[in-house]
Amino acid sequence: MKEQFPKKNTKDDLKAELNYYKELIATIKGGSGLSDNPKIGESLRLLEETVAGSMDRA
Repeated sequence: MKEQFPKKNTKDDLKAELNYYKELIATIKGGSGLSDNPKIGESLRLLEETVAGSMDRA
């Protein structure tokens, strides 16, 4: 699974960080079954809310 995750952002740039998280969310939701785990699913929902709220400010 680790090979499927996007490369981590190394830039000090909010848009690059948000893009990394959007790719990460898409990878986790993309049929890996990870989002079926209750703890991962809840963390994923929180991350999605955070990214959505941050997109308004970016």
